[in-house]
Amino acid sequence: MEEENKLQENKFSSELITSSGNWWEQAVNHRFFLEIKKGELEEGVFKKYLRIEYDFLDTAARATGYAIAKAPDLKVKHRLANNVIDLATSQREYFHKAAANLNFELEEEVSEAVQKEARGLSEHFLKVSSSYGFAEILACMLGAELLYLTACSKIISKKQLENIVIREWIEMHTGGDFKENVKNMESELEKCTAEIDSEREALLKSIFQQTLKSEIDFHNAPYRS
Repeated sequence: MEEENKLQENKFSSELITSSGNWWEQAVNHRFFLEIKKGELEEGVFKKYLRIEYDFLDTAARATGYAIAKAPDLKVKHRLANNVIDLATSQREYFHKAAANLNFELEEEVSEAVQKEARGLSEHFLKVSSSYGFAEILACMLGAELLYLTACSKIISKKQLENIVIREWIEMHTGGDFKENVKNMESELEKCTAEIDSEREALLKSIFQQTLKSEIDFHNAPYRS
């Protein structure tokens, strides 16, 4: 709860969460996160998750590329460029290491049912990043980043820390760099929304909510056969 309160210090971020209604609670308390916390997540489900999440790295990099192009100044562009580097290096390396530890092929395709439910998140990210401005991209990304930081901060336990793959997955989504990135996005979005009309505010809230809905579908996907 303390972590979630800290995340909501920025006024507009708090408004986004509030306006999303029950979708925020559904996403943060998704079965996937709860089963990890309890140590009950089946290995096969986690493997499918890692495959679709690894594929999503490309989408995240492409969306961030759009954000770089639309960012207001060079300082912000530089920070976002470092995010792309992290996706292509540290995060990519995590997935390959996890696959080696769990003894499965990361590039092996998942079923059509899994792909179908998971692809909505990528479609949403790419539609927003290619069609709208910088603030809209931030609202989209923030939905995903806030979700992971909040949910993963809740599932840290001694039992999970003993599992190296899970431990490193949690650390990747709760570590200093990740938290700093969320903080920076919140701050940038706060600046972007200092003077906006009600129509654009409604659009940003709709985008944030759709990100949460798509994330719920994305985390349902690994449970499909």
